[in-house]
Amino acid sequence: MDGEQIIGMIVMCAASFGCGGLFHAIGIWAGKRKGPMNFYSGTPVDPSTISDIPAYNRENAKMWKEYAIPYWLSGVLEISSIFCNPLSVAAVIIMVCSATLGIGWLIWRYTKICNTYMIR
Repeated sequence: MDGEQIIGMIVMCAASFGCGGLFHAIGIWAGKRKGPMNFYSGTPVDPSTISDIPAYNRENAKMWKEYAIPYWLSGVLEISSIFCNPLSVAAVIIMVCSATLGIGWLIWRYTKICNTYMIR
């Protein structure tokens, strides 16, 4: 490995593990909240619209922790690329898919959570 590849690996690992850690931390925070967890843009969720706040928050926590998994995997694959160079390409593909298709999955999953716990 030359210096350029090492810098690339460091940047990729920082991004992968940074995103994985951030989304996992959001999941932990969601699980500990007393009020209902908001999904995006900081818009608060009215507690009177949620049928079971602890269960709603548990589902949100699980969603965010699951969303962190591909980022962790991407970081592990990037480190493993020291031994097998094509793993670096796999790490980038997983990271890009997580950041694009994963957003659609988050919206789909949150919609299911809302349909289960929101009082309409």
